[in-house]
Amino acid sequence: MKKFLIVLSLLLILCGCQKKENIEKFYLNDSYYGSSEIRDIKADDLKSEDSFLLFTYNYYCSLAIPCDEIFKSFSKNENIEILSMSIDEFKKTSYYKTVKYAPSVLIIKDGKIVTFLDAEKNSDIEKYQDIDKFTEWVSKYIYLKKN
Repeated sequence: MKKFLIVLSLLLILCGCQKKENIEKFYLNDSYYGSSEIRDIKADDLKSEDSFLLFTYNYYCSLAIPCDEIFKSFSKNENIEILSMSIDEFKKTSYYKTVKYAPSVLIIKDGKIVTFLDAEKNSDIEKYQDIDKFTEWVSKYIYLKKN
């Protein structure tokens, strides 16, 4: 009986300590719906309170499938505009404090990073290479269609 209580206590502690991902989906700003393009911008063009997708890139991406093709397909399929910025320009933004590598896609809500693809993480590689995986990842955080 004593062993049972110890095991039960340990299980409750372990289950209670697990991080639960509580994702609250949101809409991008209206202007990003209805446009299927990737628009290159400068750091000064960012609006601090907007909600948007930002693709930052370098000029020497060596993935098997160029990730910008995945993001272009997503933009076209979902009719959502993605902002893009070279890594040199990106370094001028406050987002560079968090995201140090390119390519990456950042999901921004009200000017703050919600999440991003990490070029250094093996677990994110499939999202760079597969349109369905990328769409699934984005749709966990934002509504793909504006009501």
